[in-house]
Amino acid sequence: MEHLPSYHHAPSTLCYREEEVEVIKKFLSPLKGKSFLKTDLWNEVKNTRILPWAATQGALTFAFDISDQVTSHAQKSWPSQITVPALCVADIRYLPYQDNSFDRLYSMGTAEHTPDYRQAFQELFRVLKPGGQAVIGVPNKYDPFLRPLLVWGLQKFKLYSFGYEKSFSRRELSHQLKEIGFKVVGHSSLLFMPGFLRILDLFLYTKKPQWTIITKGAINFFHFLYQKSKLAQKHGYLLAVAVEKPRPLRSENI
Repeated sequence: MEHLPSYHHAPSTLCYREEEVEVIKKFLSPLKGKSFLKTDLWNEVKNTRILPWAATQGALTFAFDISDQVTSHAQKSWPSQITVPALCVADIRYLPYQDNSFDRLYSMGTAEHTPDYRQAFQELFRVLKPGGQAVIGVPNKYDPFLRPLLVWGLQKFKLYSFGYEKSFSRRELSHQLKEIGFKVVGHSSLLFMPGFLRILDLFLYTKKPQWTIITKGAINFFHFLYQKSKLAQKHGYLLAVAVEKPRPLRSENI
């Protein structure tokens, strides 16, 4: 992990973060006073750092990562002016939390990294409170910019650092979540831009930051399309499905 650079202020990362904030505001507000679980800490260490933002909104933040190294790095690099969340090392398939623990849950780009993704979804359902809300995101099988094909090519040449990754269609993801018991209440997505543009932006940001002016204009163009078009908001690289955990039906006295 240490050999990988941080991408916090790359133009594409700043757009990614802005889109995450909007999706969370749309589907998970209010956060103040709510227990908020985020799956994995990679973004806190290297990318959008959305969990500190949730803490500034008054959420009681919790998170986990399968890597003890990533978890430790997230703890050490946490902004000093923000209350440190409750972090732990855990596998998304075997969460160490009690049933019905969290009011809000945000899982973006985690479950697809295990073939046991259904068990991961079941664990997310288990730990969410009845009436709780979640946003669950995975790679889009039908990304218009063919991101899954790009990932396949990078994996083929051992240039992809994130291991196993499965992509889903919106229908497949929604069906899986409904079968487990979630109620689907909304759809969105993140990163409506060509995958090669994101990769080029991150490469330039780490090697020649001044050259990101080459990518910034194109990134801003796609971000503008995303902001203005509801169609674009549903067809980004990462699908985002908003769900609720239904409350149990009350039995009526006869």
